[in-house]
Amino acid sequence: IQTQRALASSLLDWFARAKDEEKEVMLQAAYSLWLARNEARDGRKIVSAHKIIATVQMHVAEWRASHETRVSLSEPKTIQRWVPPDAGWVKINSDGVVSRYGEKGGGGAVIRDHQAAFRAGLCHFFPNIADPEMVEVLACRHAVRMANDLHFRRVHVELYCQTLVRTLNDQQKNLSAVGPWVEEIKEMLRSMEEFKVSWIRRSGNVAAHKLAKVGVGENRSEIWVGSPPDFILDVISDEIPSYG
Repeated sequence: IQTQRALASSLLDWFARAKDEEKEVMLQAAYSLWLARNEARDGRKIVSAHKIIATVQMHVAEWRASHETRVSLSEPKTIQRWVPPDAGWVKINSDGVVSRYGEKGGGGAVIRDHQAAFRAGLCHFFPNIADPEMVEVLACRHAVRMANDLHFRRVHVELYCQTLVRTLNDQQKNLSAVGPWVEEIKEMLRSMEEFKVSWIRRSGNVAAHKLAKVGVGENRSEIWVGSPPDFILDVISDEIPSYG
């Protein structure tokens, strides 16, 4: 009993000192373990650790999505339009999404020049990857690699994921689980003549988001150069600035 009390006290102390994001994961993990324990007690097959982790990720993603929805209902919605990059530059917009049931992911990216002309785009399917941060990083990695392969030398990377924006602008080496991919992106950007990384609202990142949804929804990986796919033509044309 004393051991159980000490363990409970230690866990509560750990929980009290955790950040909000860590508390979300702790609560969802405890709930998933409790469900797995009940199923095992009822004689069902013990759920694998991999499946429990996937369930936790799905629940956390659903909670965050519903939380963001509640916030948006109570606050005025700000619409931000996509803006072309400076002359001589190209702008990369990328986005990552996970499937509704959290078992796979998809990425999308668009590259346009200072005249808002479509230069290249991609969608990519990430099977068995359901972590939102990981999908965002992988989508950006594919986008920057595409820009590098096409020999663009001045690149403005614009992302909806604020965490990734901060990470790419951080001079310190990233030691997280996605660190190797982050450092690869940084290295590719540093190899260019000039680059910058900034944040944009979802309303200004529509084309990349559409491509990401095609990647995850159709299990599709494809690259377009010169001409955009039909399903984002409306977005590309709508975002061409009117100077008249």
